[in-house]
Amino acid sequence: MVECPFCTRKPLAVLGGGYVVIQDMYPVTTGHVLVVDQRTHSMTAADIGPLLNAAGDYAATLGGAFNIGINWGVAAGQTIAHPHVHVIPRVAGDCEDPTGGVRNVIAGRGKY
Repeated sequence: MVECPFCTRKPLAVLGGGYVVIQDMYPVTTGHVLVVDQRTHSMTAADIGPLLNAAGDYAATLGGAFNIGINWGVAAGQTIAHPHVHVIPRVAGDCEDPTGGVRNVIAGRGKY
């Protein structure tokens, strides 16, 4: 059995309810972290609300702008099958035009 890279990482923070914050292995901005549910390796729709709440609580401590994202399924880019939410801090000027936010996950489709 392959060891889970999320379960073996040292947490940056421990949140309530079994959630921890770990550094993203391939951060897209400074401070990009993952909020991970260490109690389970499967994710259902019922898990999303509490996981997003934990990520939002952590993101609020950043004191600025941020994106929160979930890659659910291989077609959506999920590479590690463990429930987690990306918290990506944002600052003015970190990209040419942030309009659309997460809509830009598919290049060229986020403009409106």
